Amino acid sequence: MLIWGVLVLVIFVGLVVTVIDYREWRRLETQNFGQGWKDLKLDAQILDKDIVDNQLGIRYKVSSKLNVELKIREGIETEIGEKISQVEKPGGRGFVKYQAGKEIGEKIVVLETEVGEEDWGKWENTIKAIFESIE
Repeated sequence: MLIWGVLVLVIFVGLVVTVIDYREWRRLETQNFGQGWKDLKLDAQILDKDIVDNQLGIRYKVSSKLNVELKIREGIETEIGEKISQVEKPGGRGFVKYQAGKEIGEKIVVLETEVGEEDWGKWENTIKAIFESIE
């Protein structure tokens, strides 16, 4: 009889702990519901590497930790400004396509990149800082 009492007590305590843990988990999971990936932005990485592009006649800084491919090219007037769009590739993987252009001297320089949707918040501020560093 004592064994049954202990067993019932252990089961009861386990249920109480499970309910309390579930309530806490549910609160944490739903507190930012519907706000999307923009919540997950991290601070920009330190731009510690100077790059000179003699072909375009520009220089800019990047982070040595950056593992995103950047394309910098000469553009046209309609590309001045910042454009962010979501693209889905075959296989269902989503990407964020970032394009920003600005005038430097008499040239218009455009930075383009594609980042996986899940990584965009991690790299967004760093990519924008790189764009701002172009001179």
